[in-house]
Amino acid sequence: MNLNKKIIFTSGIIGITGLIFIFLVIHPLFINIKKNSETFISQKRELVLLKTEAENLEKFEKIYQSRRQNLEKIDKLFINQEIPADIIEFVGFLRKIAEDSQVSIDISSPIPQKEKGADSWPSITFQVSCQGRFSNFEKFLEKLERGPYLIEILNLDARRLTEKELESKEFEKLSSADSNISLLIKVFTR
Repeated sequence: MNLNKKIIFTSGIIGITGLIFIFLVIHPLFINIKKNSETFISQKRELVLLKTEAENLEKFEKIYQSRRQNLEKIDKLFINQEIPADIIEFVGFLRKIAEDSQVSIDISSPIPQKEKGADSWPSITFQVSCQGRFSNFEKFLEKLERGPYLIEILNLDARRLTEKELESKEFEKLSSADSNISLLIKVFTR
């Protein structure tokens, strides 16, 4: 072989070897570098996002701690209808303020309700019947309004006791100046 053919042959082998080297070594290396850099950028974004979330969580925890007492007060406004002790406690509250206001009281069994509507809350309704002086009933309503529960009075019916009612054993301790008041009270629940 002459020298030109040897140079061309050697150049061809070096070129083919170079191409094989590029496709088998360098090209996969660049692909891996690209994948790794994309992974690195993605992880860096996630790290920044996690740091932001951690900072937001710390801010939220500080806000929660500063408003914790108010949130606990709000939570106590609602009775839990699943826990009978909460209902009994509310009925006890009604009886206590009736006694303090010098009004006799009769409370019906609670009626749970889940009203349909976007802004309605679940509630329990109580039918309450009171007898006594109207001025005492005003005290009762004031104490009920200022009580620790979130309530709504749905219906109020007040009337003076008749002579016939005063003759019954139920009203024997009352006078003709006394009233019979019926209330429908909605107590909001959790």
